[in-house]
Amino acid sequence: MSVGPRPGFYLGPRGMVMSWHGALGPMLARFEAWTREDPVFVHGLGHAGADLPVPPALWVHGEGIVVVWCEDDGAWASSCTLTGERTAEPARVLDGVSRIALARGRRDATLFGADGRGLVSIGLDPRGVATGDPARHVDERRPPAQLTAARLQGESLCVAIHEGAREWTLVACRGGAGTTVRHRHAGTVDDARIRAVGTRAALLLAGSSGVELALVGGGGKVIERPHGVFERGVTGLDAPDAVWSDDHWVVLARDAKAGVIRVEPLAAKGAAFTLPRCDGAFSAGYYSQHYYALEIEPSGDDAELRLWRCTKTGDHQQQRVDVLVNPDAKAARQRRVVRAGLGSLADRLGMARGYRDAASRPTLSRDGAVLELLDETGRLTVAARPDPSGGLAVRVASALGDDPELTEAPSSLVRLAAWVKLRLSAKAREALEARHAWAVGLADAIEATVHRVDRAGHTLVLELRMGALPEPERFLRWLEQLRESQKRAP
Repeated sequence: MSVGPRPGFYLGPRGMVMSWHGALGPMLARFEAWTREDPVFVHGLGHAGADLPVPPALWVHGEGIVVVWCEDDGAWASSCTLTGERTAEPARVLDGVSRIALARGRRDATLFGADGRGLVSIGLDPRGVATGDPARHVDERRPPAQLTAARLQGESLCVAIHEGAREWTLVACRGGAGTTVRHRHAGTVDDARIRAVGTRAALLLAGSSGVELALVGGGGKVIERPHGVFERGVTGLDAPDAVWSDDHWVVLARDAKAGVIRVEPLAAKGAAFTLPRCDGAFSAGYYSQHYYALEIEPSGDDAELRLWRCTKTGDHQQQRVDVLVNPDAKAARQRRVVRAGLGSLADRLGMARGYRDAASRPTLSRDGAVLELLDETGRLTVAARPDPSGGLAVRVASALGDDPELTEAPSSLVRLAAWVKLRLSAKAREALEARHAWAVGLADAIEATVHRVDRAGHTLVLELRMGALPEPERFLRWLEQLRESQKRAP
């Protein structure tokens, strides 16, 4: 069985960059060097609550960092400088995919994605912006495959596997055109990893036949068929990875029984050795005559970093263990709670009204903070955001009417109309007091306080403060009561 998602990992002249999927979603961090105690930055990615449990893919180049992650509607990409300043706004680059792999070049990259129809790819520029149109390489109805990718002399290679199947698929492409070959395998395949250097790529397969290595050349041609790496009798290995160590490949794999990492230099270039602790999936690296193995395990809202370092002979082993603190944890938790609450409310609204026309069903904004409904009663908007003083600031706007093009009046216009009336009429001032009392009575029913209430014609804007969103059924009943009583409100 696959050991689970491994972190993204870069170690080189631009420092140490890593990505992982934490309890609050996809994360990105960078250190100036592996020895630096404090990170340059730790960032959360994407729309809280919309993420899928897939580690973000990394591309570190001369201009900065590109990161790609998965949400419930596909793959999203963004970019930042080495100090963490965003250089491109997040944008969806592949629709509907739930697994990704990135073949990185110097000036461009190819993003591969797996969906329920097979395998697609698209080019990315150094800002993570999609170039061209997606190309489909595999078209079949099947659960999304696990992917691993690499760039070999300007050609993008991707290996796709379905855990437990006796096959693996290799795609080789330049731009949109490419070749796809499905390879049968003697045993089941549960994990795969491809790495490229020079004119060869090392493909590692792990499954019922143990850890095997194949060599792949240009055009995706298999030069050496898969063959065993570790000595016979060594079983229970998973999460294989490979690094190029100056003039030979070195294979690393987790020994699940012993809880260690086994390191196997190939081509008789040294003796095998172990790193004496490994609790999960890891990513390997080689830099400045040293091997590295990185694990990242979510720990509450934060994550524990475990990094091994040793020389090429396995000597001078050092392990660094740190906590990567998520600076956005509180806000991310609140955003996830808001998305879940408004999402459940949207579901209840849809079921309660039995909408048959998709255009009139409740919709939730991409960030999960705004719910909008247009029906025979009018337009209803519910927005929620964390309040600096704690709790939530909730804005309910209701515009009554049967015009399908009806739009919500901006609060500024509503307030201007009310201000003009107040200046001209004592009766209007009395109506304002009555309206406020009416709003307070409504708010009390859901343990909220009224921050502002504005009304002009058929439009009502109610701004509330509350500790948390009400339960969906209760919130639904309250909104229905608000819209009904709005017709008779002062």
